[in-house]
Amino acid sequence: MLSRSCIDLILGEHLDGGIGSADIIDDLCAALITHLIRSNEPDTASPESARKDSELAGRVHEYVAQHYREGRLSALADELGYDASYLSAYIKRETARTFKQLVNEERMRHASRMLRSSQEPIYEIAQSVGISNLTQFYGAFMSMRA
Repeated sequence: MLSRSCIDLILGEHLDGGIGSADIIDDLCAALITHLIRSNEPDTASPESARKDSELAGRVHEYVAQHYREGRLSALADELGYDASYLSAYIKRETARTFKQLVNEERMRHASRMLRSSQEPIYEIAQSVGISNLTQFYGAFMSMRA
């Protein structure tokens, strides 16, 4: 409703062409654009938006828990129907970690359990959690312990 009245005022000023009309039109256009941007922003305080965010966060964590061996952001984005760059930014904003960090944390949780409860060699444990390079495994494991 506000946008319609603002557009009417802009057209009226344009057709009238009085003194200062160009400045008034500029101001009205700026107000209209600001209004349109604000009206299209998601309401993060709404229960629906909060529920969707919570649901998305749960699905991200579920995916990581199930696919930590081979998990890829692009596969997660495809599965959830989101753009990979949007999902990456969402994960970073919500968890303060990257998708790769979430996956590595999950890998190290599993590796830690396996190291405590099995007699498998470390290189086999590393491979079973999705890390084929032993140096990378040691680095990831040590960074989780720091």
